[in-house]
Amino acid sequence: MSSRNSAEIIHGGLLNWNTVQSFLGTKFDADLIASAKEQVRFLGLVQKTPALRRPEVLKCAIHRYWNNYLPLAAKFQSKGFPDAVLAKTGAHFVPPLDCAWIWHCHKLSPVRYASDCRRLFGEIIDIRTIPIEGTEMNNSERDSCTLWQMEYPDEPYHLVQLWEDGTSMEFQNSLNRTPKETSLIEPYNLEAAAARQAPFYFQVQRSWFTDDGYLEGALQRYKGYLFLIEQSLKNPMAKDRPVFLVPTYDIDLIWHSHQLHPIAYARHTSARFGTILDHDDTDTDRGEGAKLHSSFLETCNKWWATFGTVYERAGAMYRGPEPQVEPIPPSPDNDPKALEEERRLLEFTYKRRWNSSSFDSHMESCAEDSPDAYLRSTFEVHLVVLGARNLPHPSTSFKETFSVRVKTIENCKGFWTSTAAIERSQFGNQAEWNYGLAMEAERGTEGLQFELCCHRFRRKRFAGRCFPSKSSPYKFDQEVKYGSPMKTDVMSDTQILGSISIPWRKLHSSKPDQWTTKSMNLDLLSVILDISISVTPSQPGPKLLRALRSPVTDDSCKRIALDIDSDAPPQSGRWTTKIVVNYTGEPLYVIRTRSAHLAIGAPASLQCNWEDTIVQIHQAECVSDGVTTAGAVIATAKPHVSEFQKAEKDQVQQWSLFNDGAFLTVRKPPNDRPGNLDCEIHGRCGPHPMRLLSGRRIEYATADETSTGKFLTLVRYTPDAPKGKATALLSLSTACFEIMPGESSVLVLLICSAVNMSMHDFGIPIHSSLWSVNSCVPETTTRGKYGGQIGAIRMLKNHLSAKWSTPLPSDIPKIPEVQPRPGKSSSWVVDGNVGISGAIRMLKNQLSAKWSTPLPSGKPEVQPRPALYQPWWQLGGDMESRHYDLQGTTCRPAACAGAACGGNQRRRAIEERGGGGAGGGFSAGRGGGGGGGSCGGGCGGGCGSF
Repeated sequence: MSSRNSAEIIHGGLLNWNTVQSFLGTKFDADLIASAKEQVRFLGLVQKTPALRRPEVLKCAIHRYWNNYLPLAAKFQSKGFPDAVLAKTGAHFVPPLDCAWIWHCHKLSPVRYASDCRRLFGEIIDIRTIPIEGTEMNNSERDSCTLWQMEYPDEPYHLVQLWEDGTSMEFQNSLNRTPKETSLIEPYNLEAAAARQAPFYFQVQRSWFTDDGYLEGALQRYKGYLFLIEQSLKNPMAKDRPVFLVPTYDIDLIWHSHQLHPIAYARHTSARFGTILDHDDTDTDRGEGAKLHSSFLETCNKWWATFGTVYERAGAMYRGPEPQVEPIPPSPDNDPKALEEERRLLEFTYKRRWNSSSFDSHMESCAEDSPDAYLRSTFEVHLVVLGARNLPHPSTSFKETFSVRVKTIENCKGFWTSTAAIERSQFGNQAEWNYGLAMEAERGTEGLQFELCCHRFRRKRFAGRCFPSKSSPYKFDQEVKYGSPMKTDVMSDTQILGSISIPWRKLHSSKPDQWTTKSMNLDLLSVILDISISVTPSQPGPKLLRALRSPVTDDSCKRIALDIDSDAPPQSGRWTTKIVVNYTGEPLYVIRTRSAHLAIGAPASLQCNWEDTIVQIHQAECVSDGVTTAGAVIATAKPHVSEFQKAEKDQVQQWSLFNDGAFLTVRKPPNDRPGNLDCEIHGRCGPHPMRLLSGRRIEYATADETSTGKFLTLVRYTPDAPKGKATALLSLSTACFEIMPGESSVLVLLICSAVNMSMHDFGIPIHSSLWSVNSCVPETTTRGKYGGQIGAIRMLKNHLSAKWSTPLPSDIPKIPEVQPRPGKSSSWVVDGNVGISGAIRMLKNQLSAKWSTPLPSGKPEVQPRPALYQPWWQLGGDMESRHYDLQGTTCRPAACAGAACGGNQRRRAIEERGGGGAGGGFSAGRGGGGGGGSCGGGCGGGCGSF
């Protein structure tokens, strides 16, 4: 490793970077940015066609590619369309989707593709085949189909249509009619190549991979990547072992786009390297010590040493394995079983048809999608604190260490992180941390604030002793102003040497290069702080809602008690109340439920029949004193009452939503799988058909999901997604909801409330505190002690290499509730009052091991607290703030009761002032259930990973 400090590396690297950009210029002979955007669109079409992953389909597609498409493409390249085929507009030969996918994979092995083409046709086949969408595309596809049929009258042009899943009998019969003779030459294993390339879309499907500014930065980085390869090949050691540099996904997307122009790619790389630069995608083992892992670390080192910038760009790192998305049922309009059930349910409606007017009028009159209520904008951030220069002269009386504390400017003030405290460098008044952090930030946080801290420790003992006594104690970690003398009764203190802020707006308005490196003078001293930061473009965030425990109310919604404890009066009526807030903590809705279940201690005269159960969603209204009350009723859910339903209500329950706008069916789970929800929804709530599926599905699926029973996914079947797309995720055990724009929040709240009530009737409550409000959150603190927002900062397990941060464990063991705070640590420390103002969730490690600092010898590595690496839907969070760090104590469970429809039960002597519900007990000895957010994060997430 070089002995140069960060400032020297940055200065020399900037010269190399400018040289690389001016040298290559526009030498690619292709618009790689436009090609990258088109590639992402095409990969999206392949991803929407599951049949292209089936082995029998790939075999047929490969046969058609070798024997039909490639010869016809060679003919078209030399002669074009015949006059009898050519339309007035459009002159592009568009391959069938199956052949286009195989051709795409073949071209991503550029050396083999060039060799195969020259063996077969004497030249490289390179024709523009996928024009822009619209009239030109339609004309070209029609002309291509005509040419294909003229050349191959017995072979259909389309083998696979968009959205085809390959399971229908008609499709299987078409495969059986396709001949399977061998190809013209010894084939390249295109089936394996297609399997390797299929997951690529998952890594590049996020919105910034089609953003011009982000792709411009990717193009610049691709030029730097080629420069690294060139320099590595010139190294005499390269003769002994092949050069294997690993690209990030933004670079890889541009590299793929370059390879998709095979003639231009061959010409450019042959002139540059003396031969066609190959693309090796066969290494997929990312385990520590594997070739891919070690080569990536080497690439990070070379990039930093050459260009003086961090290699691991925000938004361009490995996201983890692609989730295995389970097939979902077809649209109810195309499902005979669903249509039959719908016809049966219509017999129970008032007019023998779905009453869509109630839902439609609600959507027209309700401002639930107004920008003021839901507008969120998020982006990924990679931050590296490099070092500080011009530190104050060392003291002879104190031992000094330095650290940098990072905060948000707004809306998450209770959260801050800190680097390790290190001593100044032996080469001068400077310190070098090289510590990185990855997060997802909401634009409302405004930016980051950096504070340089000096920690002073006495070199001499107190009065000849090294330990305090009861009569003469001394204190640690007193924070004082800069220049203040150390008090006589303290052993150490912390001075703030100065601070500096970086607003997001400045970063988003800067040039679209890879990283922004800033050297900033602090406001109190002339100390220079060196920081590198990378951000992605903003993207719209989903709606985030959570249901909070609310005060006890009577039948008229009048508040009668703030908390339920051993001395509080019992509930005086049959109604229970929840308050639903958005990501800013603003109350939007009030859920009132009349249940057949009595609160503990309530008189029997308050008993109501099961058929009188009702869920009402009210518009939230705030009176002058800040108390939230229930306004006008927006929607209702009532149980479907019939003789059969009365007899079977312990096994299956049906609910009428929006006055017969839809029917929700909830079935009792089997005894051996009590967590598996079996729910169906039928009706017309909106213009598009819908389904309700158990677990995290489609867009919400995760690679390691194991707790499917805690979630429901609402799916819509639209013209742009006829196979279904997820529009809402319901975390039933935490009463947190993630809702896509355009979906009805009220519909989601009705579904969650009805399901939770049915599960309670079945004797299988989803949460132990589901029907209990043992304490509530005063409305004055719904936004947290520091006025924060749900999801303001979502920290990610570090996406940077260990050069910038200590690698985090992939499997975090369970940590006891209370742990002593450790001393020095080489990892980031997260320490702050994190209530709802926090909402922290860490990203996966995305920085290479180049940036790690070993732990002090003799000190065991302390595993980070699990809560920091769990997503919002797994955690509980209390509205009261609590300090914690990466190795610190556990947090309190959520203020949310765990359901959108709870009751107000008295708890017996507050569980004798101890113990906890399913969400975990308070570390300070208080009991209570968990649910709704984490560490105060709510549905925005708290200290967890994806």
